[in-house]
Amino acid sequence: MAKKMPLGVKLVSIWFYIIAVLLVIGAVLAFTGSNFIPQNLPGILGAVAIALGAFLLVFAVLYFFIARGLWKGRNWARIVAIILAVIGVFNGFFAVFSGNFVSLIPLAINAAIGYYLGLSKEGKAAFK
Repeated sequence: MAKKMPLGVKLVSIWFYIIAVLLVIGAVLAFTGSNFIPQNLPGILGAVAIALGAFLLVFAVLYFFIARGLWKGRNWARIVAIILAVIGVFNGFFAVFSGNFVSLIPLAINAAIGYYLGLSKEGKAAFK
């Protein structure tokens, strides 16, 4: 019988599923956008678009498996989610200090995820 996951873990998992879907959409746009690059421009632009699409697709798969692992209570997924949240917090700080104040939103979300999964009693207990 699977253990019941707290609502907070499920919300974080859903967040990771949403990011995975957005990354797939970005990958599809990059792949299809490479077809609309004018023929008189260098072929490198098409290659860059395809490489970007592949990069986004790899991360979409990664985020999907992290979301699934969180939903099922896998500790490896918790650790990877914490690492990604910490990276997101640092990225958010650099963006805010360079004048991009919209980055406060993902900064706050990543800080909340990192705190919940890494420091809160409920978040840690869900993965024991």
